[in-house]
Amino acid sequence: MSRPIISLIPLFFSSSIFATGLSFSESSATNTALASANGAIALDASVLALAPSSITQLESKEFTAAITQYSVTSDYEIFGKVSEYKKKHPIPSFFISSPLSHNFYAGFGLYSRIAADISVPAIGSSFLPLFYETRVSPIVLSAVPTLAYRWGTLSIAASVEYMHAEYELEQNRRQFGRDKHSRWEGNDNGWAGALSLTWKPRSDLSFAVKHQYGSNFGDHQANFDLPAQTSLYFSLLPTEAWTISASVSETMWEGKGIYYSEYKDPFGLLVGERNSKRVALSSSYQWGNWLFMAGYSEDEVVDSLGGKDKRYRLGTSYKFNNKWTVTGAWLQEHYVPKEYYTGSTRLVSVKNNGTAISVAINYKFS
Repeated sequence: MSRPIISLIPLFFSSSIFATGLSFSESSATNTALASANGAIALDASVLALAPSSITQLESKEFTAAITQYSVTSDYEIFGKVSEYKKKHPIPSFFISSPLSHNFYAGFGLYSRIAADISVPAIGSSFLPLFYETRVSPIVLSAVPTLAYRWGTLSIAASVEYMHAEYELEQNRRQFGRDKHSRWEGNDNGWAGALSLTWKPRSDLSFAVKHQYGSNFGDHQANFDLPAQTSLYFSLLPTEAWTISASVSETMWEGKGIYYSEYKDPFGLLVGERNSKRVALSSSYQWGNWLFMAGYSEDEVVDSLGGKDKRYRLGTSYKFNNKWTVTGAWLQEHYVPKEYYTGSTRLVSVKNNGTAISVAINYKFS
């Protein structure tokens, strides 16, 4: 194996595995189905994960509880050796909002916006590999209280975010034909916050903006240096039954990510090399007690090679009565494939695909 080829391996793994960063946007069934483009219009309390200022559109107390089953498959072909990894994780979330007075509103969200489970095969000979087989699985659970104020057509909100982070690092350190399994795990806590604003000049038109502040916390084993994010939202109702929503956001991933003291991250799995822009478009249609939803999003890859990861979404909800609504959503992810050829010979190929199924219930107290 020549030295130039070895030097290219980390480049391809950083692009394929890190993909669009460690961001997790599927905070509820409604947000999954609508590509999280619906921050300017509050369909349920899970709008707290997008633009918390929009909870002023919810005139009664309500809660939303959801669970998302997220699955990722990674296929590797490295110098003719084929490996496949499959991971599945259930990710729950909970939201509640309530008017406090004519102008003040309060909300609380419990959800994850940072999550990953990344596996990398060993590279090199089985006798003395260049890089060990590694699995990293950080996740951050956020508890976010919000206070919002409505003044005419404008609403503003301030949110405080308490983050509980858990992390694992596993390596199979095979040397001279013998396996040595190593595992590190731990947890830590940190704080962040967000400011948001919603403007609803007409009943059929609304805008929202949110700025999520970054955070830096950790311990002697892992440091979470999480990026700031700014998001813009727009919603339009061409008819009373039909809604169109769109969003644009940028996450400042350059130099940000998760650092392990026992893992030097030679493949760039956990730290971004560039910022990531995200665009999303969604539509919903109300037909009786049914709401049909569809969405699409593109996220810029945060590695040096670039590209865009694409996600397709469908969902539906059914309103049983004035109190209970059930929502289901489906997501299909297509990550940018990464391949390296020398002449007509393919040396490296990495392909990732993901799916998610989300189910939620929403209850209005009055």
